[in-house]
Amino acid sequence: MKDEKNIYEETNEEGAAGEGGTAEEKPEKYVWVKERYDGEKPKTFKGRLANFWYHYKWHTIVSVVVVLLISVIVTQFIGRTKYDITVIYAGGYRFSRLETDGAQSPYQTAFESLERVASDYDGNGETNVHLEDFYYLTDEEIAAYEAEEKTVDYQKLKEDRDNFHNTVKTGGACLLLLSSALYDELYSDSAFPDGGLFVDLSKLLSASGAEGYKYHGEGNRAVYLNSLKFSSLPIIEDLPDDTVVCLRIETEGIGGIGSNSDTYKNSLAMIKSLFAYGKKEN
Repeated sequence: MKDEKNIYEETNEEGAAGEGGTAEEKPEKYVWVKERYDGEKPKTFKGRLANFWYHYKWHTIVSVVVVLLISVIVTQFIGRTKYDITVIYAGGYRFSRLETDGAQSPYQTAFESLERVASDYDGNGETNVHLEDFYYLTDEEIAAYEAEEKTVDYQKLKEDRDNFHNTVKTGGACLLLLSSALYDELYSDSAFPDGGLFVDLSKLLSASGAEGYKYHGEGNRAVYLNSLKFSSLPIIEDLPDDTVVCLRIETEGIGGIGSNSDTYKNSLAMIKSLFAYGKKEN
């Protein structure tokens, strides 16, 4: 064990307190260092706190950070809305998020319109629909916009194009409202020849008990939104006339991995309800 004199010489940073002083003559910051070195427990609260911090500083810091991270994750998880279904819109229309004159935003109004034909698919007692919209123009549409000197948000367009393809091609959403030009582009995708990415809707339409819907393109895989009574609902009525409704196919995956079965099942149920909502009267 070191003697008291050597301890004070090593711990006195200023070097001016005197080398031969006793514990009683030294400031407290030196006393608790002596107590720590010679194995005695600090007698003052400040000494005990300093001693604890010396030995467990990093343990304490890491523990606090972990607790904070867990608290943030749990709070976000609890407060997050669980959606029964995600519906995608992709095209030139952009849903405003702005609230004007105390009224809710058009984006929120579109949610409510979609929820009229949705159900509580997950059985939690609530019906919540998420609308994921992508700003998407085909190359031909971009050229037409430029020719007419219309504004094109190129940065947003690139971001949304990438996100849209990732979502649709992985089966992250199945009920789609697309511009007819975008639908045609996907229909001719070599990865899914002959419109293989989409479900033939003719059987669903027949089962809905209504007829007269207007198909777009070949294969009965897309229906014009404006031929549905549903298109008269608030904000939905503002979508372009070339908007079509279609259903992405189910992906079974391998051993359940990569499967979108639940997403497809809920989308199938909602598109049936959408068709059963009725044929729009001319």
